[in-house]
Amino acid sequence: MKKRPFLKSSMLKTLAAFAASTTAALSFYATPAQACGGLFCNNNSPVVQSAEKLIFVHDEDTDAMTMVVEIQYAGESEDFSWLLPVPGVPDISVSSQLAMNRLSQFTQPTFRLDREVLGDCKQPEYRGDVAYDAAPESAQGGAADGDLDNDGNAVTVLDSGSVGPYDFVVIQIDQSADDVADVAVEWLVENDYDVNDSQKDIIRPYLLEHGLNLVAVKLSSGESSGSVAPLRLDMSSPCPFIPIKLTAIAAQNNMGIEVYVAADNRAVPINYNALELNEARLNWMQLWGPGGQPSNYRDVINEAADEAGGHGFITEKASASSEVVGNISKAARDNLDSIRQQFQDNEWSDKFFLMQNLARTYASEPGLIDALEEAGASDELVEAFRMQTNLDRETVNNDPVDTDELFRQLDQKVIKPIEDLEILIGTEPYLTRLFTTLSPSEMNLDPMFDYTQELEDHDNNRVAKQFIFCTPDIFIGEAPYRIDFENGTSIRGEGGAYPQIGEDMPFNASVDSFDESGQRTNERDNLPTIITELETQNRDIELVSREGRDSGCSNTASQSVLGLMLMGLYTLNRRTLRRRK
Repeated sequence: MKKRPFLKSSMLKTLAAFAASTTAALSFYATPAQACGGLFCNNNSPVVQSAEKLIFVHDEDTDAMTMVVEIQYAGESEDFSWLLPVPGVPDISVSSQLAMNRLSQFTQPTFRLDREVLGDCKQPEYRGDVAYDAAPESAQGGAADGDLDNDGNAVTVLDSGSVGPYDFVVIQIDQSADDVADVAVEWLVENDYDVNDSQKDIIRPYLLEHGLNLVAVKLSSGESSGSVAPLRLDMSSPCPFIPIKLTAIAAQNNMGIEVYVAADNRAVPINYNALELNEARLNWMQLWGPGGQPSNYRDVINEAADEAGGHGFITEKASASSEVVGNISKAARDNLDSIRQQFQDNEWSDKFFLMQNLARTYASEPGLIDALEEAGASDELVEAFRMQTNLDRETVNNDPVDTDELFRQLDQKVIKPIEDLEILIGTEPYLTRLFTTLSPSEMNLDPMFDYTQELEDHDNNRVAKQFIFCTPDIFIGEAPYRIDFENGTSIRGEGGAYPQIGEDMPFNASVDSFDESGQRTNERDNLPTIITELETQNRDIELVSREGRDSGCSNTASQSVLGLMLMGLYTLNRRTLRRRK
């Protein structure tokens, strides 16, 4: 990877001033990088943002930026509007939700607890075939639309059109207007975009101080709220940047923000802290869901971010983008091939069976509607897919849709967009996945990201080792255990439950910051505190196996020596890092 200097100080100060006065909403598949966007809601039917994923693909040489944004929301479709402040006039299109989901699945953190039993535990009694254990339970954008009127000379429509399920418009507000925010909101309301006066103070700095334009997006007439697809914007930007303040208008507490940055080097937040979790805080005895995440994973991230002042990102994966490319589109294409094969090979298969499979697999993809229309489906069938309503088997089987043509169209309009996003990510050599949670009160600073070569890759696969200490007089569900973490620390517990953690135990192992020159500063090194807290807590549990008492390095003295070694290595590594810089 080639070295890319951080943003020049003057440019960063400009962006920082912009960020300090701006806000935006996350919750869509969008693209460019100067802004994310805001979901506006009326007082009767609030549209609430519950989470969001963003992908930034940034050419660091030309500053060409693609931003893809996925918004998850709850509310009525007619109340949905999305507003995004942008420089210039971006190219607007839709992307693939399946691709976003696949990227998230492939890069998500995974946790594995390997177990080893030392000694022999008491065996349960069997009565018949039942065991009794005494152990306790534990876009194709068009030219300016003639139906949209400019508000005299105060509002200029720079672009408008429809992409996927959306209608959009790009407007420019005359800087000489008495109140640019008032003009913008009035124009948007008159053109059926659901905004209100309460957002004027947030919109005004984008328009007046920074001269940005506004992209407004709403669901097209007749579209359901289930039609929401990722929105993609292509533009120019010196760094990935999320105007988050507009999101506070209609966001849930601790809203998850999942960010991907494809560029030459590893991405780091430059006005938020970079956090490393204290893995002893995670419940390794309850690994749930895909990838086996600890049941309290999100809770620990919430607390870690709050511990760092409310503004901090953890890095969940950082590695070559080639690890991802090739895996995003494969499952989607395999699924389509399987559906095609089942439909062609089974004589009992009918169009109803086919449509059920397509709805189950590709309902979130805007290209599905286009494929049906191109294949000659009836208006009734297309509308059923558009509105996600049911039709009876006889009606579907008698539909004139050409199934051979439908499969050809699905390949072009559903699978190809997934492959296009995958290829786009692969144009940059490095991919970073970051995550945080923010509540509305914390959405007062717009996250900015830049790049560094000072950090190594970060593996998304985490492993810990549990040693269970058995004796003949206790069941395995009652036995004491020790869990060793990858950083060399360990925690003791008993039975099937994870130990209760003391209130003084930090949620962050370390808190770092990066300045505009790329220098990393350790704001907080919690490792000595973590070692001390674990050492104190571990004294309460004696580890005994048939091989002997306090086996291996589990005794307090060994833990103390290990703690001193870890502290020494940690200090040495930081001194070495400073010398490299």
